[in-house]
Amino acid sequence: MAHTETLGGRLFMESDKAQRYVRAYDRLREAALSVSESAKVIAALAAELS
Repeated sequence: MAHTETLGGRLFMESDKAQRYVRAYDRLREAALSVSESAKVIAALAAELS
């Protein structure tokens, strides 16, 4: 099952339609930085702003 919020309201999908969302979120997780890498980037950006 997949759930998304749109301007028109909530959308729930099951079975084959939900697989598209599962694949998209898997790709996002693969591309995302780790928690520690994210913290380093945030700290570096905060230091630049101070």
